[in-house]
Amino acid sequence: MISPGRKKSLYLMRIACCLLTIGLAVCRTDAAAGEMAFVLIGQSNMVGFGQVRDLPANQTEFPANIIFYDQGERKQLGQQRRFGPEVGFARTLAEAFPDDTIVLAKYAVGGTSIAQWMPYDSGQESPVEPGPAKRSLRLYPALMDALKPVMAGNSRVCAVLLMQGEADAKNDALAKAYGVRLADFIAALRRDLKNAQFLLLYGKVNPPADRFPAVALLRNQQETLKTRVPGVEMISTDDLSKRPDGLHYDSSGQLELGRRFAAAYLRYAGTEGCEGIRLGSAGPDRKAKPE
Repeated sequence: MISPGRKKSLYLMRIACCLLTIGLAVCRTDAAAGEMAFVLIGQSNMVGFGQVRDLPANQTEFPANIIFYDQGERKQLGQQRRFGPEVGFARTLAEAFPDDTIVLAKYAVGGTSIAQWMPYDSGQESPVEPGPAKRSLRLYPALMDALKPVMAGNSRVCAVLLMQGEADAKNDALAKAYGVRLADFIAALRRDLKNAQFLLLYGKVNPPADRFPAVALLRNQQETLKTRVPGVEMISTDDLSKRPDGLHYDSSGQLELGRRFAAAYLRYAGTEGCEGIRLGSAGPDRKAKPE
């Protein structure tokens, strides 16, 4: 395992080599220069209903080593009115890897089924929401476009964070198809993000059963995913605080959700970051020695 001091020395050495190589030119500081990248995908609880005004005054901006993209555009936290799990996640990761540039790229659309995230032809529709605009919405090509700033350089996707599934809990047909569709979605991501070893972390959904009658069936699909797909880990959400609608996590809930995503990642990556993950047949293993 590389010690924190050694990692910092190597990082400074890379900067020095870069400056020596390109003379008076400046080393790149955009997403392409980031070593660790995380992709955040989902529907409204990934979009986020946390309120930036609820954050402490000293936490209304991302840490200095965080680069954040939302829907393909570079953003600062202070520019946003609402936030999702990226805030708690960013702060925890920034503290764990203070010498690394960490890129977060979020692409989320509320009210969408996993079927709409599949790399299908545009003619295939999802029956989730009423109205032709939502039914014909195909998100996978847009997702890939939004990730181009991250994939353009030497950033490596260490993990994908997924908070999605409520829309598929609306009826049994959607819920029964969820596991297969999610497995196909993960396989497509591992192909197109050029890292078959990234960790997939997904939140266990818990929408109100009176409005989402197939939620128990869908949660069962989520629970059994780990037996079919390597390198996945489910995040507990049942005790997170919500807004009065009973569906969306409030500011406190979103902060804790982000911290739980980060804690799950760190359990497997340790201080080695991306290099600390090894995917086994039944899920991720940690290369680093247990603490």
